[in-house]
Amino acid sequence: MTRLILHISQKSFGDPLHSDHLRLFGIVESMAKRAGVDYEIAMRPKQLEAGLAFDPPSTFHSNDFHIVDYGSLRGSNILNAATHYIKPFWQIDPMGVRAFSSIAQKQYDPNWAHINEARPFFQKMRKKWVNARLSTYDQAPKWGDFPKNCLSVFYQGAYPRRVKATKFTDIEMLDIVRQGAGARTILVKPHPRVTDIHTIYQTLLRAEEDPRIMITDANIHSIIKASDVTVSINSTVALEGFMHKTPAILFGDADFHHFCGRVESAEQFKDVLAEELQRTQGFQQYFTWFFDHMGYDLSAQDIED
Repeated sequence: MTRLILHISQKSFGDPLHSDHLRLFGIVESMAKRAGVDYEIAMRPKQLEAGLAFDPPSTFHSNDFHIVDYGSLRGSNILNAATHYIKPFWQIDPMGVRAFSSIAQKQYDPNWAHINEARPFFQKMRKKWVNARLSTYDQAPKWGDFPKNCLSVFYQGAYPRRVKATKFTDIEMLDIVRQGAGARTILVKPHPRVTDIHTIYQTLLRAEEDPRIMITDANIHSIIKASDVTVSINSTVALEGFMHKTPAILFGDADFHHFCGRVESAEQFKDVLAEELQRTQGFQQYFTWFFDHMGYDLSAQDIED
């Protein structure tokens, strides 16, 4: 008999499936109970996190159907699931999640919708996140006193390199931005959870010698508002920036690369920056396509269908 197996990450295993960070699995569990489907909740081995393994282990070669929390396993009986950057949206994908999801392989047509069709969803999300000054992580209430026309650099820690989504460290990214920023102020926001002390130290050394660098923990919306472009490896902040109609430059792989500048070498940055500074249209259409069409809204009444 086919079973449904929900593979929950080690850090979340044991948490109630109705918890916000496991909400999709709670919905699936409720569906399984109502349908009389035999299911099991298992702990996902750490080595199976997103990007670290594409071929499933032998235990997945069975008649069972698997849904893997933040995984990137590929098989006919496997789906991967994770939050789709901004709640209440989730990804449920046969290839992986985030940078490794199948969305990265899709072609984006900028003419898929008229701006008037995209605007209602875009404005609804702006009201919820920008107007309320909310983000994925808790934000400081302070606005921050920044000059105009900044470049903002957002750190992400070691994870993107560990899963081979980039070849750059946060410090290497900052150094490349410094080379091409001209006279612009460079706002640097360390990641609130994963930036290590060595990276902070190296950033402080650079700030001492380079007056353009301002390290800040201000509210993310204040930083974006002062910025002409956001810079990150592949951070959610790029998508949050789109709600401000602020372009994004990425130093790594992402499934939202379609509407971003991409830097793969230090020599490219100036040209990519110049190109992104010209981007003034299309934010509402892309944002709506990426979330309302590529994500699953768990608050939708027909989500179970």
